[in-house]
Amino acid sequence: MTADPVPAPRGLTRQDVFSTLGALSAVLTLVTAVMFYFGWRRSDAQARAMSIDVSLFGYSTQDYVLRSISSLYLPLLVLLGAGLVFLELHSRVSRRLGVSRQTPVEARASALAWTRRVTIGCAVIAGSCVLFALSAGSRTPSRPVAWLAELLRDSQWVVPLVLVAATLTGSYVWWVHRQLRPDPATRNSLWQSLLPSALIAGTVVLGGFWMLEEYAAAVGRGYAQQLADNVDRLAQTVILSSKPLGIVAAGVAEDRSGAADSPDVRYRTSGLRLLARSGGNVLLVHDGWAPATGTVIVLPDSDEFGWEFSR
Repeated sequence: MTADPVPAPRGLTRQDVFSTLGALSAVLTLVTAVMFYFGWRRSDAQARAMSIDVSLFGYSTQDYVLRSISSLYLPLLVLLGAGLVFLELHSRVSRRLGVSRQTPVEARASALAWTRRVTIGCAVIAGSCVLFALSAGSRTPSRPVAWLAELLRDSQWVVPLVLVAATLTGSYVWWVHRQLRPDPATRNSLWQSLLPSALIAGTVVLGGFWMLEEYAAAVGRGYAQQLADNVDRLAQTVILSSKPLGIVAAGVAEDRSGAADSPDVRYRTSGLRLLARSGGNVLLVHDGWAPATGTVIVLPDSDEFGWEFSR
């Protein structure tokens, strides 16, 4: 009796290609959505700091995505670095767990107690972050909470960062704790095994989006302050028009050439700085502009105006 022939390895099929493309498409869609939200939140915080509405910029989806790229370099590098550190740490922990059966009973008990205390401490820290956010958002926060909230006013992303870090650290240390324990006599039901993982994953995802939102807002406020400190570095703008624009702002001057009733009359408006050109509009600020007291001028990007730009 002859043995059955070994089946030849199957090559790459069309279904494999479609499955891979579908997975890549889903990841790309998720990344694009995150970048769009980051860009919108950053622009919205910048607009609020400038005392205007983000809709005045008229940015498209592509504009929001492109504006988020330069601001995400540092978080992505930190995330990748943390991932590499975790992989190295996990390999070391796995090797130690592999030989943990031969360790003395006293050492195992000490490790169990240490991992239990670390897990409880991480849970307390994560819960404190949530309670702090709820208390800081109330109408009458306590004095310590108000002091800490004022201290973190420009770095509010620190709170969700600590929440996510404490949740991940506590979950991993608890996994190590369970690996150190003897095998339990009874096994948990399916929902008892899946529910903790679902709660941890939900906490990490929500905390990550919270951190992303606060970091984007901090970047937007920073751009607004940078703009206020460097208004004189924006391009000087002169508007040529056939009708007076009537712009009332500090430093803005309007000169007329020709008689008022002449068809060749021209008005020259100076003292402006180019802020942005998007969505069919031109956004301008004036010399000496400041977020609290300045004025943002919005004009249509049409042929009825002539533009002069200079440094």
